[in-house]
Amino acid sequence: SFIFPSNKFVDGTHSLSAAATMRDGFVSQMGSITLNFSNGNATPPINTGTFQPFTSPAPANGQPFMVAAGGDGASGETNSTNVTNLIKNLNPDMFLYLGDVYNKGTYTEFYNWYGNGQTYFGQFRTITNPVVGNHEYENGAAPGYFDYWNNVPDYYSYDAGGWHFIALNSNYSVVPVSASSAQYQWLQQDLTTNTDKCTVVYYHHPLFNIGPASSTTALTDMWNLMVQKGVDIVLTGHDHTYQRWVPLGLNGQPDPNGITEFVAGASGHGVQTISSSDSRVAFSSDANPGALGALLFAMNPDGASFSYINTAGAVIDSGVIPCSGASPDTQPP
Repeated sequence: SFIFPSNKFVDGTHSLSAAATMRDGFVSQMGSITLNFSNGNATPPINTGTFQPFTSPAPANGQPFMVAAGGDGASGETNSTNVTNLIKNLNPDMFLYLGDVYNKGTYTEFYNWYGNGQTYFGQFRTITNPVVGNHEYENGAAPGYFDYWNNVPDYYSYDAGGWHFIALNSNYSVVPVSASSAQYQWLQQDLTTNTDKCTVVYYHHPLFNIGPASSTTALTDMWNLMVQKGVDIVLTGHDHTYQRWVPLGLNGQPDPNGITEFVAGASGHGVQTISSSDSRVAFSSDANPGALGALLFAMNPDGASFSYINTAGAVIDSGVIPCSGASPDTQPP
């Protein structure tokens, strides 16, 4: 079952049809019914709202700032319920959704599968700062995403919990990412003026990836810029696996002072099988259902500890990431 938000459409007679779409691409038409909408909408409704990123000061008394992250989960499936129940139990201060609402990211799918405020990921809406995935786009537009999130910018930044966060749009065929692009120039300016010593950048498509979705090499210029500017963590989704890469520097060369990239795209819409290997991968999992879960970060002014927790409540990967601008720890244990 699903709820149909008829107030998002023009008044009049409409046909509502249903089809069963199998994972192998087979589609079975199930029929249709005629509906009449009467909400006072003579023209297509326009959302004139303004998106405001959720921000929060650093917790008092030395407590860590807790941030959960995951993507590729909003699909209405049982796995999506299991992941959102996990996140609810983790009780994060902030949530980062890493993109993809299935299957086409329409407003109706957002309302039902992302959540209406009490369901699925929507129950964290007031503390969420999202990025857009590829499933939200069709013919170069993602109206459901921008409507649901009150005209969120393609890319934006904010400070929360003592860290600097940057959200990007990695759909490079729609919003370019090359060194000559407006998004690259904006990122360069943002990183140059940022005074926080700890920085997280997040977007949907991973540059480094051993899963079937493959690597998004178009992001190389932006990666090298982030390395040069001292970014500490990059969060991505897209591939329905969990991956953590060793710190990587320019052009993906291992560098202890480089960026740690995470792929966290197993947050509800199934698990894909990892299709290749790479010596730069520190940990990965495509176990089904063992890889279904979310990332949790405990952030402080000098770094962050991380845990990848699956829906059974097991921590399958964990560690610590120091910030590139932090002072070295010289205190004896």
